[in-house]
Amino acid sequence: EMPEAGQYAGTPVYTSDFQTSNDGWSLNSQQGASAALGRQDNTLNVNISNAGTEGWHVQLQKGNLSLQEGKKYRLSFKAKADTSRSTTVYVGMARDPWSAYSGYNSAVLTDTFVVYTYVFDMAATDNNARMVFDLGGSDVNFSVTDIMLEEIVYQEPTGIESPKLQSVKIFPNPVNNRFYFSNNGEINEITIFNLH
Repeated sequence: EMPEAGQYAGTPVYTSDFQTSNDGWSLNSQQGASAALGRQDNTLNVNISNAGTEGWHVQLQKGNLSLQEGKKYRLSFKAKADTSRSTTVYVGMARDPWSAYSGYNSAVLTDTFVVYTYVFDMAATDNNARMVFDLGGSDVNFSVTDIMLEEIVYQEPTGIESPKLQSVKIFPNPVNNRFYFSNNGEINEITIFNLH
């Protein structure tokens, strides 16, 4: 029987709520690109009329996020597109040099909502970080919902006791036909393998 796996437990830093507003998300178009941001059924929709030539020419972003050095974070969201397209997703600086703390993650979207998840470690504290979807370079419309950024901590499995190290002595070494062992604690089971 396989032991229970450990898991990451999350504390939300941000959870989207698009029922009554864009929840602080904005759409920026640059270098002649143009797009419109709409909201319906707790989902943000980006309708792209001119995609520009680079991903950053159309950006959906949310700023004012406080992230701490040495912490581990998980970004997850549900997204789809009118037809197949890719987007670059990241958490990063809201100022020059615009670096990504999470790395630049590519998500390949289809016409069905799929959950995407990315985990990253923060190497610096930033009290004004941002989440970004780079949508330029493609005029295929984009929809996103259930965006969550969490601080995560690994939790050991709760149903397993950690093995206790015991002082076991085996002799003689090498063994011919018979061997002996001694131990200070209780022994419940011994398994012997012949490697020859």
